[in-house]
Order: sequence, then structure tokens, then C-alpha cells
Amino acid sequence: EATGSAALLAQPLEQPGRVAGVLLLERDQPFQPDELMLLEALGLALATTLAQRRRADEGLATHARRSLRTQAMRLVDSSHPGLKLAAGASALLLLVLALVPAPFRIAAPATVEGTVQRAAVAPFDGFVREAPGRAGDSVRAGQVLAVLEDQELRLERVRYEAELELAQRKESEAMSAGKRVEQRLAAAQANQARAQLGLVMEKLARVAITAPVDGVVVKGDLSQQLGSPVQQGQVLFEVAAGDGWRVVLKVDERDVAHVQPGQAGELVLSSLPDRAWPFRVQRVTPVSVAEEGRNTFRVEAALGDDAPALSPNMQGVAKVSVGRAGLLWVWTRPVLDWLRLAWWKALP
Repeated sequence: EATGSAALLAQPLEQPGRVAGVLLLERDQPFQPDELMLLEALGLALATTLAQRRRADEGLATHARRSLRTQAMRLVDSSHPGLKLAAGASALLLLVLALVPAPFRIAAPATVEGTVQRAAVAPFDGFVREAPGRAGDSVRAGQVLAVLEDQELRLERVRYEAELELAQRKESEAMSAGKRVEQRLAAAQANQARAQLGLVMEKLARVAITAPVDGVVVKGDLSQQLGSPVQQGQVLFEVAAGDGWRVVLKVDERDVAHVQPGQAGELVLSSLPDRAWPFRVQRVTPVSVAEEGRNTFRVEAALGDDAPALSPNMQGVAKVSVGRAGLLWVWTRPVLDWLRLAWWKALP
């Protein structure tokens, strides 16, 4: 009556779960059934187009709120029960992993060394004549490991002996002739020759490089370097005393902050993988060493009394017990540390 039209039609523009709008039609003739079916199909198409246009025009915040609301509704409706059960089980598992404490251990490659290691060095510049000792040999204190050439030293000994004898003869002649100045000069020459002779005799006594202690040679092999030169003070051999062993860990710089003296741990050797040997951390060195593209710190630990029969330079993996933490944090700690560092670097 208000519009004076013979027929009015309100066609809802429906989407699943909501109405996007209403299409209002009016005309002077009544709507036929086939026209109603066509308009209903048109309403479905227009509803989708209208919804897409509205989504394209809405802001980021509005889009985020709508998405969150849609996902929240899906969590409580009856759709996809299997996925919701799996999601709930996963959330429960993550909660358990985050709250249940587990042992937190730092793993690092480890090497066995002697508690006491002594070095055998070259006493003077020279050349290698013999080298019966080599790494891996069990030696006794005083056993010859290498011998240096002494031919030049023997010639120097003969020369200084002759100079000393000549100076002493001149001193005696000057004394008998009452020539005090010549006597003093000859006495000084004799003292100089005597000192040089003593130095040569000391070198000759140290021509043989001997083992400083009973143990195992852990470093040094001159058997393929006969005749090669050596410098005074050069380390030729290292001997580990066989009365004790220690474990040297190479701890990554990202983990060294958790390692402290007194902490306990376990060592598994590559040659004995079926058993773990207890140890206790004794010292954490404050100096890092670059190896294989990463920085490591040297950590020394003492093995327990029930340690096996070891050999120097045995390799293995050590784990230091540093406390307890959530299992989820223990597993994701390297990734979290990397993300924190990356985020800090990205900040202006």
C-alpha cells in the first residue's frame, strides 16, 4: 500500500552461517515460481561477491579480529572432531613437556689425557741422529727417546781442552818469570776456556733425550726425521705418567655458561660404547679456542676410582649434568638462543 506496487520480494543474500544482505525487489506484476528460483540462485552468487568485496575493503585489524573469531568458533562447533581431538592432545603433550622437569645435560666431545704430562725438549740446537722412541711406547724414567748429533761438540771439547792447556802453560811460564801482567792475562784465558769447556761437556751430557717420568709417550715421533734440525727448547716428546687420567671436554661457547666446577657427568668412550664412566668437573678455562668453525672452551674433569684401563688420546662423548629443566625447553634451547640473538641483531 505504501509503494503502490502489486508485488514485493525480499531475497536474503545468504552465506554459510550468516546473511550478507537482503535484495529488495518490487514490480507491478506478481513473481512467478521460476522467477523465484532464479532470484534465489542469484542471491547465493551475490552473497559471495558481496562478502568478498567487504573483506577486500576491511582493514588489517578488522581482518585479524574476524579471522580469530572464525577460528574460535570452529574450535567449539561440531566440525572436524578428529582434528580437534588431535589438536587437544598435542596441546596437552606440549603442556606436559613444558612443565615436567627432566635432566638438563651439556654434551661435548672429550679426550682422555694423563693427569701428569711431562715434555722432553731439545737442550740445544742440533740434528737428530737416532730416534728409538715414538708415540704409544711405554717408557721408564731415563729411557732414551732420541739422540742428537755430537760430532761438533766433541771437536769443540778437544779445542777448548787444548786452549785450556795452552793458557795454563802460559800462566805457569809467566809465574816462573815473574811477569804478573802476562800471568793474569793467561789466567783469564784459562778461565774462559774452562767455562767454554764446561758448557760443551754439559751439552754432551744431554745429547740423549730421555723420558722424564714412567708412562706412555703421547706425542712425538722422530723416526722419519733422522738428520732433521731441532731448535733449543723445542718439544720433541710428551710423556703421560701412568698413575692417573683426566678427561678434557671441548664445550661449545653457547653452553659453557652452564658448566661449573664440581658438577658430575658421564663419559662414553668410542672404544667402550656399552658403558658410561662417571667424572666430576674440576676446572673451566676462561680462554676459547677456534676449532672447525666454532669456539670451544677447555673443561677438565677427573674420572672416578672405577675408571677402566685407559690409553692417552682416547676419544668419546661426555655429558655434564647441570640441573633440571622442562623437557620442551631443553629440546628447543638452541633454537631459542639463536632466535634471541637474531632478534637482537635485527634491532636498530
